[in-house]
Amino acid sequence: MYHHTVLTLVANFALHLSAATKPSKESEKKLFSDLLQSYDKRVIPKGLTNDTLLVVFDTGLLQLNDVDMKAQIMDGVYYMLQQWTDEELTWNPADYGGIHSLTFPEDTIWMPTIRSVNDVDIAVSERSHLTAFLRVMFDGSVIHNYVVRIKSSCSIGLRYFPFDRQNCTLTFTQIEHMMWEMNITTRYEMKLDHYLGSNSYEILDSETNLEVLSDGGELLATRIHYHLIFQRRPLSYLLNLVLPCSLITFVAMLSFCLPPESGEKVGLGLTVLLSLSVFLMILSDNLPQTAELPLIGIFFFGVFLLVTLTTSLSILTMSLHYKSTADNVREMPRWMQVILFEYVARLLCMSLLVKQENPTRDDLNGFEVKANKTVTNNVNTVHVAPYEPKAEEDNKHMDQVALTTEANEDIRVISNFVRSLESSNAAEERERKKSVKWRNSALVLDRLLFVVFLLFNVVFTLWILLKARHGDRAGA
Repeated sequence: MYHHTVLTLVANFALHLSAATKPSKESEKKLFSDLLQSYDKRVIPKGLTNDTLLVVFDTGLLQLNDVDMKAQIMDGVYYMLQQWTDEELTWNPADYGGIHSLTFPEDTIWMPTIRSVNDVDIAVSERSHLTAFLRVMFDGSVIHNYVVRIKSSCSIGLRYFPFDRQNCTLTFTQIEHMMWEMNITTRYEMKLDHYLGSNSYEILDSETNLEVLSDGGELLATRIHYHLIFQRRPLSYLLNLVLPCSLITFVAMLSFCLPPESGEKVGLGLTVLLSLSVFLMILSDNLPQTAELPLIGIFFFGVFLLVTLTTSLSILTMSLHYKSTADNVREMPRWMQVILFEYVARLLCMSLLVKQENPTRDDLNGFEVKANKTVTNNVNTVHVAPYEPKAEEDNKHMDQVALTTEANEDIRVISNFVRSLESSNAAEERERKKSVKWRNSALVLDRLLFVVFLLFNVVFTLWILLKARHGDRAGA
């Protein structure tokens, strides 16, 4: 696609350079023969001044194929424009049927050798080299336009990945000739007029500067540095890495909402840890091993630590819950009851639940007093007949006394049994209250940890995104 674009541009440009009248074939053959009869392409042309040939070199970006973060390589396709003057290739158009320009193959005339200094794969550049034209004007000016793919080394900074902004430099210099023989210069910044666009990166700007290399006062060569400034499009990374990890972390925090009897609290946490390990492997395969820790690495470490703490604290709340099933339930410390039931439960809107499950001491004392009154009333309902001292009723009176004494004994036995039953029920009620307190403490602590970890996860994720979005991301 980029070849077609360049060829179209070149063809349009060639039309403007060609003469208005079409020259004859015989005139072109005669001109080629006369120009190349004594021409030696191994000899560098002399410049117009001071015998130093000046070559104008310009470049433009056609396509940014890839930026390999792990290998620190920028892969792009560029079109190059070289222009110089060859005094051996001049003629008078009137002598050759009005011919003002000719197109030469690359291997027929002398050409400057300008290469990229930071090209890491020259074989790729040579294979992709596509010459659009090598046009010579009647005054000796030569225009060489070609397309080439270059894999250049680039120091890629990943501190704010995937919101990173890179500044990759493409450096060109002359080969085979010293600066006093040939010098290069440029007229423009790296052109972006015909850039085809990229789904992964957005080009922001380009800069150009010249550097003269010298050794002990002797000028050696000129280097042209093209700085390409671009930034990554972060949407795919947010959808494929950051957002799934945040949602998985939220699922891990839902373990605080699971009842301990389900037995899935720890299993859920371990499953989430395994899922995060897969994302860490994907990230480590794409990022290079550098001393600079990217923000996304901090994010994954924080998420991993958050899920680990979630699983560990779920084990703690389960241990509190299962304290209620022990044979001898210990009394919950007073300070713990005050913190969890008086402050935390009210803060989390759980006061009603805790009050229903934890009856007050006044309620329990009222139950005992009511039971005692019931037994006392039952005892008082037994009527003892008054004694009437009559002689004819002595035997009958003695029988009534015996029956009354036996009834009173039975009532005392029943009363003692009721009191013993009440005492046993009160002890069971106290044990139940201890168990309920431990279970409720686990419930309140689960709710508290869920809220705290949820807020921490949201704040931590927003902090990472805002810091990466508004940080100093310029240039590696």
